[in-house]
Amino acid sequence: MNKKNKVIFGQPWGGLGDNLAYSNLPRLYNQADKEFYISHFNYVRNKEIYDLVWKRNPFVIKKSILPPNVGSKISLVDDSYIDEKLNIIQNINIKHGFNAGNGYPQIFINSEIISRRIEYKNVADFSGFSIFNTVGSSYNLNELKNIEKRLIRDIPFLTYSKLNKQSTTTENRLSSNRINIESINSLIKVLTSTETFYCLNSGSHVLAAYLKYKFGTPKNIISYYPGIDSKERVLGKYLFDNVNYKNVSIMKNTEAKPTKKIEFYTRLYDYFN
Repeated sequence: MNKKNKVIFGQPWGGLGDNLAYSNLPRLYNQADKEFYISHFNYVRNKEIYDLVWKRNPFVIKKSILPPNVGSKISLVDDSYIDEKLNIIQNINIKHGFNAGNGYPQIFINSEIISRRIEYKNVADFSGFSIFNTVGSSYNLNELKNIEKRLIRDIPFLTYSKLNKQSTTTENRLSSNRINIESINSLIKVLTSTETFYCLNSGSHVLAAYLKYKFGTPKNIISYYPGIDSKERVLGKYLFDNVNYKNVSIMKNTEAKPTKKIEFYTRLYDYFN
């Protein structure tokens, strides 16, 4: 297959949600008779993200040493092409020349790790590296801590002992009621055995929306999302029609600073563009 019939994918941000946002592309390009490769310059914050989103995807051929020619290279084109009625996944699909689709990521999950019964009435996850550390506008932490204090009384919070850096607000660490997540597979197991999942605009929010769409659990998803009721564009447009969104304040994140890896990959993408 010649170069015109293959595409090389990459994005510089690295998070679970960042990669899931592009997860429809392998199938779509396959249907367009193009081979889909993952560039070695595609950034993932940990190997588990790569395995879940790309390694398990049957439409991904393999990794490539070539620089990316699809992905953020295309999706960051002029915002005038963005349809505000659609979410980030649909807009990415459109910018790459495809139909919008249903707005959900495409994930290939081994059915053995899907729970078949509800074990948790409520579970909360207020973690998220990117949303606290690398974005210029984010949550009002005081407001978020007050929400956490109310939830702590009855709800176990997810903690991540082995996954790469997870940043949270501090109050839920005071709770002794925790569920430790050691892998993405264990996260999927917990989410699919949960009745109501409380979350922020993070990777687990995107994953939970897909799991509810595909398997019916978590039965309810409540996401605290900055600016959902404002006329401003909601951060990232990671919005799904099976999630109940609660508005919280949006504030400037004065301590936001991209990690060295994000800066490195971003410079690479600027160079290739």
